[in-house]
Amino acid sequence: MTISISSPTFYELLYEETVDSSQHPDPDDKLDVMYNFPKLIGQGYWREIELRPGLELVISLIKKKPRALTLR
Repeated sequence: MTISISSPTFYELLYEETVDSSQHPDPDDKLDVMYNFPKLIGQGYWREIELRPGLELVISLIKKKPRALTLR
């Protein structure tokens, strides 16, 4: 069974559930933040590093749940 949600709903879910799970891999760099994916989506993390204003590096690793999730 496929679960279909809109892009705004996906990002709302993503950031709503990750606020409490954020970590700073480099404690001296507040612009380097790591988040865990919500369990509804799968298992994994993503890391956002602001290199300079307007330039951000995002690294992610996710193992999606067997049930497919599609964006509308």
